[in-house]
Amino acid sequence: MFGFGKAYPYLPGQEIDDARGDRKQAKKIGDTRFGAEALYFYQDATQYYLPYRCITKADAQMHTEHHSCCAGDQTMEVPSVQIRCGKELVRLTYSSTEASREAARIIREKTDKHCELH
Repeated sequence: MFGFGKAYPYLPGQEIDDARGDRKQAKKIGDTRFGAEALYFYQDATQYYLPYRCITKADAQMHTEHHSCCAGDQTMEVPSVQIRCGKELVRLTYSSTEASREAARIIREKTDKHCELH
């Protein structure tokens, strides 16, 4: 009705058949879910998905962010995964380095597996 709980394709023209079913079966790390066909994440309070077939690169890294509210106007190193889909870039943040490394590993594994199937 209002789209609550619905995930939208992040890239136009990259829809998958059953995003709701895939998301329900997905493994969760932080706010990211890893389904069989796509990964699901939030950006600007909207839930999106990105099919593995679109991903060209995924790397775990530390990303520098400026936080004026909670860190006393300091910069912080935040564990993240940077995902490339051609020219598009998506950065997902995590609460720990281990979580970001695990997320990057899952994305690479599923991307490689998806490429083998097609």
